[in-house]
Amino acid sequence: MTIQKKFFSKNDMILILILLVIGGIFMMYQRNRPAGTQVLIKSDNEVVASFPLAEDHVYTVTNELGTNTVIIEHGQAYVTDADCPDKICEQMGAISKPGETIVCLPHLLVVEVSDAH
Repeated sequence: MTIQKKFFSKNDMILILILLVIGGIFMMYQRNRPAGTQVLIKSDNEVVASFPLAEDHVYTVTNELGTNTVIIEHGQAYVTDADCPDKICEQMGAISKPGETIVCLPHLLVVEVSDAH
């Protein structure tokens, strides 16, 4: 006689269901957040530029560590043309909601969306 072991218990299923509901609520909250109004570009923790998110801009940040180009268009900001070795900042995609950031750690660059006026 073999005893089959259940992969998930009843309590496991309840916990998974609760986590899915919480995740769904969080995603709805994130989706319904208003877009930000400003893009702050920081180099070595100092704001070097600030642009309205509603206006298109191209800004190149160059410091002793390297160069990044930040594009602001169609209400979103993203990084292109980074000369860092891993290029993770280029792969982070576009941001538009307050609190969202793009970070290029090798160049000490942070691009942040703010709702400040």
